[in-house]
Amino acid sequence: MTKSSICFKQFWICAQLIASPANPPDIAPTVNPNPNPGPDATYPSNFKQALGGRVEAHLKEASDNTWPAIKTLFDRQTIAVVNSFSSALSSFKMDEQEKGDMISKLKDYGRGVVEGKAREAAGKVKYLMKDRFEFIFCYDDDSMPQDWTENHDIQAMAKAALSSSLELLSVLAAIRLDGESDRIWNTLKQGTTTSPHLLASSAWEEDPEMKKTLITPVQCKSFWDQFKQETEKIITQAIFIQYIVAYGFQKGNMKKKKIPKQVVTTSKVVAAGTACVVGIVSTVAACTATGNVAVAVGVAVVGGAAVGVVVAGALVAVAAHTALVSLKNMARGV
Repeated sequence: MTKSSICFKQFWICAQLIASPANPPDIAPTVNPNPNPGPDATYPSNFKQALGGRVEAHLKEASDNTWPAIKTLFDRQTIAVVNSFSSALSSFKMDEQEKGDMISKLKDYGRGVVEGKAREAAGKVKYLMKDRFEFIFCYDDDSMPQDWTENHDIQAMAKAALSSSLELLSVLAAIRLDGESDRIWNTLKQGTTTSPHLLASSAWEEDPEMKKTLITPVQCKSFWDQFKQETEKIITQAIFIQYIVAYGFQKGNMKKKKIPKQVVTTSKVVAAGTACVVGIVSTVAACTATGNVAVAVGVAVVGGAAVGVVVAGALVAVAAHTALVSLKNMARGV
């Protein structure tokens, strides 16, 4: 491949980076009919391969070390790619301004790869939060579903899972590729518990022009409220299963341990409903025996419907009470 061919390719790549830095071509057009492009055409694609998958993995892990780790990776890969690119450019006659512009565009491309992955992750943050919550709360250290025995502290487990999901939301709320610090994590912790007004803004205090914002404070509040409603169902189900396992199948255990109010209430509702059904059946049978078929049918229809509505309403109230109690307990922690 001639120097003129290589030089043409280098300028073509940089022109494309200027036009579309987030999606540069993987292969540049060739002047030489050789179908295998030279190494000069691989800088953008090498940059993308070196950063893309690893940045995505860091964002999915989402911890307080995520952005420092991404910055370290970005800086290291940028140095490697730029040094290689500069070495290739040294063979051509060009002034320092031209060379600097081309290197700058290559750096911008690398930054575009990182920011693109961050925006992609932020776009599916609700899914990622729920996935993390379920992984921490619903599975044990061996990735097996929890059996919810008495040994499980469900409130503590829920608190840990919720906190980790909130941390993920914090990580994806803004881009921190320049190593700057912020108070987004603290703002989220306060705004989702004791100070909801902190999340009423459309911009973070550290980024009023929203140049680095991926998820605004008010969006975070909306996402979190929806997330809490969805996960509360999972937590309530775990609590119910635990008590069924602990008390429901152990004869003689009722007097030894105090059963939670919601479990007792549920049992009373079911018992009352059963008694009503028995009463209705007896009345229908008596009316039928005396020839009052119409009365029997009326009692069966009206009584059955009434019992169904009352029992269903009571059970819904019990479930709501359970969810509210759990929500208040966890609100003190997260």
